[in-house]
Formats: sequence, C-alpha cells, structure tokens
Amino acid sequence: MLIFGAAARLSRLLRNQLFEHFSKMSPSFYQRHRTGDLMAHATNDIQAIEITAGMGVLTLVDSVITGGIVIFTMAYFISWKLTLITLLPMPFLAWISSYYGTLLHERFFVAQDAFGDLNDKVQENISGIRVVKAFGREKGEIASFTKLSTDVVKKNEAVAKVDALFDPTIMLLVGVSYFLTVAFGAWEIVNKELTIGQLTQFSLYLGQFIWPMLAFGWLFNIMERGRASY
Repeated sequence: MLIFGAAARLSRLLRNQLFEHFSKMSPSFYQRHRTGDLMAHATNDIQAIEITAGMGVLTLVDSVITGGIVIFTMAYFISWKLTLITLLPMPFLAWISSYYGTLLHERFFVAQDAFGDLNDKVQENISGIRVVKAFGREKGEIASFTKLSTDVVKKNEAVAKVDALFDPTIMLLVGVSYFLTVAFGAWEIVNKELTIGQLTQFSLYLGQFIWPMLAFGWLFNIMERGRASY
C-alpha cells in the first residue's frame, strides 16, 4: 500500500506539474512542439515512471533482501566454497542485463517517439476533419494513419523482442548454477566435505534464489523504461 500509493501520488504530482507547465507556455511553444507528442509525455511517459517508482522499487527491495538472505544461508550454514562456485554466472548476468537494458532504453525511446507521432496525427485529423472532408482526403488520411500505426507496432515489437530475452537468459544462467552445484557438490561429497542431505538442502535454497535472479532482470527492464520516459 505504501509503495504503490506513493507511486500513484508521484504520478498525480507529475501530471499536475506538467499540466501547469503546459498552461503557462506561449502559443509559439505549441507551434514548435506537436500536441500529440506532448500528450504522449503526459500519458505513456508518466505511466512508465509510475511503474518504475512502484514495481521497480518493490522489485529492487525484494531481489536484494530475498537474494541476500538466500546467499547468506547457503554460505554460512552449508558451504561458502560451493556458494562462490554457484554464483560464478552472476557477473555475466549483471553484464547481459546491462546490455539488454541499454538496447531496451534505446528502442523504448524510439517507440515512445512513434507513439507521439501517432497521437499528433490523430489530433491533426480531429481538428482538421472539415478540411479533410471538404477535399475528399479520407482515403489518403486513412492510409497515412495506417502507415503510422504499423510503424508504432514495429517499434513496440522491437522493444518486446529485447524484453523477451530477459527471462530465458536468466533461466539459462540458473541452469548453469544448478549444474555447478551438482558437479562440485558431488566432488565435495566424495571428499567428505559435504553430505548428500546438505547438497539437497543447498539445491532447495538455490531454487529459492531463482526469483531474485528473475527480479534482478525485471528490475533492469523496468528501470530502463522509466529512465527513457524520464
């Protein structure tokens, strides 16, 4: 209630500030900046920031606290050496999440611009509907709107393609962690440094670590969308 309530209040505050700012601008400002693009800032962009302030903060805290507790438990109560080996894929996870995040930032920024163009086209057609009818430009305007709509879809598909890479990549790294756990855990059992029961317990704790890893990737996703909108 506190986190999402604060995010909703932030969204309301930003919209009010943006509206007040728009109401103070001169007519020349509205000649230089398209109305559709300004509407996109007041809707999609602020919504993305609200999600970052709500779900982003929740995901950050959840991944850090849950992940930290699981790692501490595995290292302190079972085997710190096996824990270090299991966490070897983590630097790669951080790098790949950062790489995906950069791609997502760039593509989401472009998608938001395309949405602004679409809004602008709608606003032009609504305000100039009599002119369009008078000159019989309905088919031409429909074709132009269809082209812009298709462009928006393509650019959002480009965002979705990057978005879709996060979970499979993280699950692949989880699989690598499980493999390292079984391989080196078996070696420690042979050397009597670990029991079968402890290895089973360790594997169960590793299962609890899957969500923080997914949350970490999701956090990059949400943050980059929010940063592009901000």
